[in-house]
Amino acid sequence: MTQGYPKHYFVIDCKTTGLQPTRDRLIEIALKEVRDGEAVANWHSLINPQQRLPDRVLALTGIAETELASAPSFAEVLPALAEKLDGAVLVAHHARFDYAFIKNEFRRNGARFNARPLCSIKLVRQLFPGLRSRSLESLCQRFGIDLCVEHNTCVLRDALYRLLNAIEREVGPERIAETCRALLTHSALPAAIETSDIEALPGSPGVYRFYGERDRLLYVGKSVNLRSRVLSHFSQDHSRHREMRLAETVRRVEHDCCLSDFSAQLLESEQIKALSPAYNRRLRRTRTLWQYTLKPNADGYLGIDLVSAGLHEPGLITERYGLFRSRSQARERLARLIDEHGLCRRVAGLEKGRKGSPCFGFQLHRCRGACCQEESAEDYNARLLDALESLRNQSWSWHGPVLVKERGEHTTHLHLIDQWVYFGRVSNRKQALQKIARNAYPTFDLDRYRILLKFLSDPELLARNRLTIHPLDEKETLK
Repeated sequence: MTQGYPKHYFVIDCKTTGLQPTRDRLIEIALKEVRDGEAVANWHSLINPQQRLPDRVLALTGIAETELASAPSFAEVLPALAEKLDGAVLVAHHARFDYAFIKNEFRRNGARFNARPLCSIKLVRQLFPGLRSRSLESLCQRFGIDLCVEHNTCVLRDALYRLLNAIEREVGPERIAETCRALLTHSALPAAIETSDIEALPGSPGVYRFYGERDRLLYVGKSVNLRSRVLSHFSQDHSRHREMRLAETVRRVEHDCCLSDFSAQLLESEQIKALSPAYNRRLRRTRTLWQYTLKPNADGYLGIDLVSAGLHEPGLITERYGLFRSRSQARERLARLIDEHGLCRRVAGLEKGRKGSPCFGFQLHRCRGACCQEESAEDYNARLLDALESLRNQSWSWHGPVLVKERGEHTTHLHLIDQWVYFGRVSNRKQALQKIARNAYPTFDLDRYRILLKFLSDPELLARNRLTIHPLDEKETLK
């Protein structure tokens, strides 16, 4: 009899077609209902996944394909499960996994499902932090519980129930009750993350880092509220496999505080490029950018050249059109722009052909005839410039470098910026002038350009983040 656990809960074990809850399906569920410490009912069902299972899955689960073919679908067992489990406490070994599959099966059938998962791995981690292995087999051996060779869901469910009893006998019901309360309060947290780790996070701007096994950096992110953003990664929604996989593998969290979202975004970009986290796809370092330049041909029509941007020439970069991370991306965008505006692929340099002859687009009535001078150069060039306007890069808005003053509650930071290039923080105007005098400009960075452009061009964002802009050549005080 268990008295420290919730008065009413279900012990659960599941088998699935794979490891991705958003893609794979449930094929077996076993439940044990427990009230006031006593097991009162068992429930078990195979589930037809309505798809053919790979041979490796059949071999691993020991379930015959004919058994699944005659089993009910999840839609058929859903009413019974909803009546039993909705809002209930579900105890499972690796509860996040089982709960994710059940929740996604409900979602596929147009139904909502919410329960309170209680992970026995987290429970053991809290109560026996020195144990090297927390697999069900190892724990059963540690607590003297026989686990037969046939590891079907009913066997594992019953073994977990006996394990819960054995743990309570060893540590006492009071400690069990206290630990369960804490775990259910933060049920979304991964097994390896302590509640204290989350409570140590401030509700203010900053950058956070997730580390996995062997201190491998998994992810870098930023937020205006570090604690709530980190918790959002561990939500029980389970609609995205990537988020769930990240939550499963994270082992610890580190953070750096910032004064505002402005410096948090800059720091996030810097750390992603410097540290190359496994899960970050955007903001990776780009060594080459591609742009469009315009050059008139012999007849006065503006052609488009695709050029590699010199990352040490920020002033020249902002005079051109577009910023693309690859040549193919630039060509695809140009092709779409030409077709959307009825421009000429041949004049733009995307199609070859005999000079003066109609291009293929003209024959399809997609080009107005710049290729064969049916459209005047003046009209064509005006339409081209109008089409490219959305890709025009912002010229630097000041006569020289600026200091952006960022004010916090108790401190102030100064950020040195010129030609949309971020030089970093400086202590005062003198240090800023020394940096500029060395003429050692950092390379132009596309992500930082977008961050700086967004903040420095928006008075509302400047005010919200307590930022003020001070041209370096002005003598006004920075106090």
